[in-house]
Amino acid sequence: MHKRSQTRLRRICQDAVLTRNFELATQMLITCSTVTIGLEADYTIRNAYSDAKEPAHYIVLNALFNFMFVVELVFRVVAEGSYFCSMANSSLKWNALDSLLVAFTVLDTIMTAAIDFGPDVQGFRVVRLIRLVRLLRIVRALRAFRDLRIMVSGIVSSLKPFMWCMLLLVVLMFAVSLVVVQ
Repeated sequence: MHKRSQTRLRRICQDAVLTRNFELATQMLITCSTVTIGLEADYTIRNAYSDAKEPAHYIVLNALFNFMFVVELVFRVVAEGSYFCSMANSSLKWNALDSLLVAFTVLDTIMTAAIDFGPDVQGFRVVRLIRLVRLLRIVRALRAFRDLRIMVSGIVSSLKPFMWCMLLLVVLMFAVSLVVVQ
């Protein structure tokens, strides 16, 4: 009976994870989280010299996003089972990135709570740099946008020829300026 319930749960998770709606919801979640990070950074910069605490709605939103990312990861782990971390899985690197991001955001939440409700220890402030890792979620969003990935790849691939073109233009401008001056 226990094996049957595991198989049923796995099938439910697979049916959910393999839908386009699940992927779209995940991308929307990443986008909303990124916008919230931007708004939170803007608030922090604007109030850098005041004693204002971080508004509660940012704390609640971050906790909600973290919870939703944990649920999304758990769904995918249950759906894929041991294949999630298998070397045969073509998405292994993405899975590792997702797992690290979720682990760091959970650590960030725990450390933020320890700092906010515990003694004010300056050494723990360094750990808050973990929040920068949250920005890597936007890299994860690139996985879903094939055309954007192709464009970025094309731009990166064209950087070397572009630099040679710029060097050629500088040499030509230098030569023309020498002719004009003489």
